[in-house]
Amino acid sequence: MNWFIRAGGSDVGTGVASPDNQTHLIVMKATRGVESGVYDNLELFINPTSLNEAENTSFLNESSTGISSFDTASYFVVRKAFLNPGNTFTIDEVRIADTFADVVTTPTPDNRTRITTADGNGADSFVHWYSNVAGPDDQNQGGRYYAELKNAGTDDTLYRKAYFRFDTSTLAGADVSAATFDLACFGAEVSSDITFNVYGLNDGHANEGWGEGDGNNFNVVDDGDTSNDNWLTWNNAPGNAAQNGADPATTVLLGSFQGGLNGRHVGISGDELRDLINADTDGQVTLIVTRETHLEGFTSAAHQFASKEYGYGLEPSLLLELGTTTLMPGDADGNGVVNNADAEILAANWQTTTGATWPWAISTTTVG
Repeated sequence: MNWFIRAGGSDVGTGVASPDNQTHLIVMKATRGVESGVYDNLELFINPTSLNEAENTSFLNESSTGISSFDTASYFVVRKAFLNPGNTFTIDEVRIADTFADVVTTPTPDNRTRITTADGNGADSFVHWYSNVAGPDDQNQGGRYYAELKNAGTDDTLYRKAYFRFDTSTLAGADVSAATFDLACFGAEVSSDITFNVYGLNDGHANEGWGEGDGNNFNVVDDGDTSNDNWLTWNNAPGNAAQNGADPATTVLLGSFQGGLNGRHVGISGDELRDLINADTDGQVTLIVTRETHLEGFTSAAHQFASKEYGYGLEPSLLLELGTTTLMPGDADGNGVVNNADAEILAANWQTTTGATWPWAISTTTVG
């Protein structure tokens, strides 16, 4: 992969070629000219090693962008231009700030890890049930390159749920301080008004070691081979319940998320997911995703997310931060700085013993 800076249709090459399958930190600095009044200097830093801007190598494009202000910007777009089949990239974080130090952080590889369904005993698949067709509830879909969700129909109904198992044995008992479940939207657009629920399977469930299989509408009962009877189907899926639900006795609701454009990453974060992982005792965590939103038409849209069979770095993932985070004394909002904002929070909760409001403890996940 080669890096270029484009502004106003003009490209400036950096001569830097980065190896594939590696994570990079890219910083772009836009400077507005005093006389021109537009941003006519774009400076690129590739994998900076110092928090001091001057100590890093950069590349400059002095072409005018035609942009005079970012104050009225309403969206941020990343344009992909792949020259070779199969090329792809993912972006895990975007920071926009006024200083170099605010967007560059010291790498902490020892306390962050990513576990995918392709690692160890991981697995992903989906199950489905039709009211008007016999047999799909015994079919395995483990060979598909996507996991598909559906909740549709009135007289005739159709339900599909996705299962994701993560091998957490490599954590070796390490404390997880933050956790995110990440999925990549696949295929057709997933409308932002479509809601999905994420459930966690109880630790130690008898069928937590369900078999992924390699089927594609493959009926594991009719084939007469008992060796694949544990391949995941609607009828043997752990934590399954009628229609689009999950068994409340063997699962816990972790949160919900809305859909997005093809290629967009969606999922949940929060204390509920973190606590599920920390409470695990057998080195495997299964998450179940259902579509909460019901569409009336039996043939209405199904929604897909990339499975490990699709590859290209888009495997379903757990993004984990290890180790306990210690807040600074007086840092009520948990941002690493003690200032007037913290004083206001402390004053609002002064002498409160229950029901205190701490912004750093509020999950961005919708639960319940």
